[in-house]
Amino acid sequence: MMTNQRKILYGSIGAVFLLLLVAFTYFLYLSPKIDERNRAISNVSQEQELVSQLEETQREEARERQRQTGQSTDLQRRLPVVPLTDQFLLDLNRAEELANVRMMELVLTNDQPVHEVIVMSSPERIGDPDGEEEETREARGLTAQLESYLEPETEGEGVAWIGDVIDGLYKQQANIIVKVDTYDHLIRFLDELDSLVRLLNIEEVHFSREDMSDDMIVDGEDALFYQVIASSYYYPPLTDLEHEAPRVDYPPMEGRDQPFTD
Repeated sequence: MMTNQRKILYGSIGAVFLLLLVAFTYFLYLSPKIDERNRAISNVSQEQELVSQLEETQREEARERQRQTGQSTDLQRRLPVVPLTDQFLLDLNRAEELANVRMMELVLTNDQPVHEVIVMSSPERIGDPDGEEEETREARGLTAQLESYLEPETEGEGVAWIGDVIDGLYKQQANIIVKVDTYDHLIRFLDELDSLVRLLNIEEVHFSREDMSDDMIVDGEDALFYQVIASSYYYPPLTDLEHEAPRVDYPPMEGRDQPFTD
């Protein structure tokens, strides 16, 4: 009888010890691990939520950049941030073909500074227009038409191309020798240049002709030569917008280098 009671007592003590051991092990070892695991799961969830927010922010920024891409392209058709020499040459060639003139010589000069225009008053013209001969009036009319390309749109008369350098603005200057056979073709050439989308200024026009032995110039028969100096402008300080500048697509040509492609 006593033996059975001892067995029960020892068994109870063993069970209690085992329970205490399990509880001790749980609270001392397993519980911290479980808490650490739960914290890790919570941290992972928070990080995943943060990553989702960052990804959404990046998608919104990408959509915004996509909406903004090309916003300056139309503006750069008038004033690009790079010289766009190829486009300038194409514009000159187009004007040449439409006006039926021939550019005999073309010299380009880049990175020229641009000066402010100072408007100055000019003296009044003295003379009697009614007493002028018809040829003189025609010559004056042609001269006035040519001068209209050279003068900026200002309220006063007379200008002096002297002033401070405009910071950041540059021009590429085309010095062109143009051969024409009529005055109308020259006027058409200047008209085409003046109507370009890109900002362009016709700075000078000088006249000469092939045969200087005769004082008479026969329109349509004599070969006339004009030196036209025209400038297109660009604004390099905004080179971060270079990727939005208008481009000309050139088809690949085997065996030929393309100077206007990267």
